[in-house]
Amino acid sequence: MARKAKSKKSGKAAAIEVLRRSRKAMPVREVVEKALADPAVTGMKGKTPEATLSAALYTEAKKPDGAVILVERGMMKARPQRGGGGGAKKRAPAAPKEKEKPTPRKTRHLAAVENHDADAALGSRRAPR
Repeated sequence: MARKAKSKKSGKAAAIEVLRRSRKAMPVREVVEKALADPAVTGMKGKTPEATLSAALYTEAKKPDGAVILVERGMMKARPQRGGGGGAKKRAPAAPKEKEKPTPRKTRHLAAVENHDADAALGSRRAPR
């Protein structure tokens, strides 16, 4: 018989899953406790996994498109997922944007040289700064 491989997940993924299942704002400590209680969570072997995981959640909350939202101090909730429920809808691919052609360095350099030569031909000197 083939054995089923254990599914592994990161602490942050487990915490986000906890928040999504609750569907409401929760204290960060509760979220971290429930996420670390999951036996599938791997990689949290340091001295302070609670601090590591809560820092990762706060960092995620700072992102404009992060998976969690900081509701108030110490309280987080999951960001609503796009598309609501059901299957993912396919969008039409965006049209490629036209890129502006930058001025070549050589052209800019030649323009500067021409301006300098024109100043020298007129016999003018720039005033020292």
